[in-house]
Amino acid sequence: MRRSKRCTGEEKIWKYEQEGLVPFVVDAVYAMAHAIHNLLKDRCGRDGNKMCHPKEFIKGSDLLQHIRSVSFKSLQGNGMVVKFNADGDAPGSYDIFQYQRVAKRSHSRRSHDSGDESAGFDYVSIGEWANDRSVITFILTDNL
Repeated sequence: MRRSKRCTGEEKIWKYEQEGLVPFVVDAVYAMAHAIHNLLKDRCGRDGNKMCHPKEFIKGSDLLQHIRSVSFKSLQGNGMVVKFNADGDAPGSYDIFQYQRVAKRSHSRRSHDSGDESAGFDYVSIGEWANDRSVITFILTDNL
């Protein structure tokens, strides 16, 4: 027989590590929710005075139009805004890393042991790229 313990809300999760793509999934769900919300407001009236039948079918083309007009602050922070261009694509942004020898060994997940206690290898940020920014910065070194 399996015993279950009731949650108190005071539990601590010490070794929680969120998968890296979760924030993008959250943004996608919010984009759909905003689009459906806006579509229903347009259909049923902003103040709810218009007759609205919730069981009416929503055309894919109507939903797509509302998805493409969505714009909101991402929960990822850093001033990121979720929005779509005329083709339905979200603006891309990338952090650019270079695999380098580092003076002091890092204990990050990405570090690789070189056998030398004073040195190691790690991914070092050398720039970023975003298609809605005009500045692209790269700092290249020969530390490899």
